[in-house]
Amino acid sequence: MQPKPATDVASTLARLRHASDKTSTAFPQTTWTKVSGPGPATYVLNSWGGFNGLALERGQDLVVRCALDLPTSVGGVELVGDALEATFISHYPSVVTHDGRALFADEGVPIAAGPALFTVVPRLKAGANGEIVVRLRMPDNQVCNSCNLVLTTPRLRARAEVLDVLWSELWWCQQLATTPTDRALLTQAAAVIPESLAEPSTTQLEAVLERMEAMLAPFSARAKATAVHLIGHSHIDMNWLWTWPDTVGVVKRDSVSLVAMMADYPELTFSHSQPATYEILRTERPDLFASVKQLIAEGRWEPMTMQWVEGDTNMASGEATARHLLEGVWYAREVLGSGTSTYHAPDTFGHAGNLPQLVASAGGTRYYHH
Repeated sequence: MQPKPATDVASTLARLRHASDKTSTAFPQTTWTKVSGPGPATYVLNSWGGFNGLALERGQDLVVRCALDLPTSVGGVELVGDALEATFISHYPSVVTHDGRALFADEGVPIAAGPALFTVVPRLKAGANGEIVVRLRMPDNQVCNSCNLVLTTPRLRARAEVLDVLWSELWWCQQLATTPTDRALLTQAAAVIPESLAEPSTTQLEAVLERMEAMLAPFSARAKATAVHLIGHSHIDMNWLWTWPDTVGVVKRDSVSLVAMMADYPELTFSHSQPATYEILRTERPDLFASVKQLIAEGRWEPMTMQWVEGDTNMASGEATARHLLEGVWYAREVLGSGTSTYHAPDTFGHAGNLPQLVASAGGTRYYHH
């Protein structure tokens, strides 16, 4: 494994990004056969986890199966002996099994719980590795072609991760470089990255990472002086693609999960919006509501409740928005015993020009949007 000649950092970053992305999607495409339901007789599950040509119809379950016949390796990474893992997300109640053994089952609205990660096969072997069956249970009220199943292994993930870390650290130091000396050091560090990123083993790439990190050590103090904030928050669509009872179930389920998680991880802090969802807890799960209020009092749970719900901000009038703000701020003060100063709009497609003025008038100091 020979280092490549010194070259510009940008091209090295581009090669690393491409190699990491390619490894992340290196698991072989699989062919699935329809057992029952609408659509074509077969589907191909692509590298990004989508079923090509997925056809769903209201009120009709779709059941597909796949006989796992796998090679010994892919992209230079050994599959045999590794675990087969899956990340699954669907807009609809779904069941996933392997050789009749349940891997995932959710009768509610799975997307509200986020992606599910589970092991399909604990230890892969060459050739046949059993059969996966996916059942999508379609409601009568609507349909949206959304189902994603990503297959991978720990070794594939480990290789993608070391490539991603190589890219991330080189990119970050590029942002910190301000002097000719900095840029010369950056070029020297980029030169230790092999020209071909497909040939080295993961262990060899880890050695390259150690060497590059040693060369970039002069950037360490500046890098560590930069604060990075990871802010956990929830966003629950009140009635998007599901009914009001689904919304109630999602609010209660997610709140149970978060309160339990915050008990396990005392350092965890969290933010949650929409007084309408807190009101569900207050009326239907007063015990859970009391736990949430205690977390708010401790400063670990921030109520981002400036607006009653995360409503549309394109069509609503200024008067309607003002009343939303009035209800949200009142609820935080009188019911939750807390102030609220963050306007939370992570899933709003467009923002009215008068919102900053209205939010500031209601005591808002931050505007979070996507």
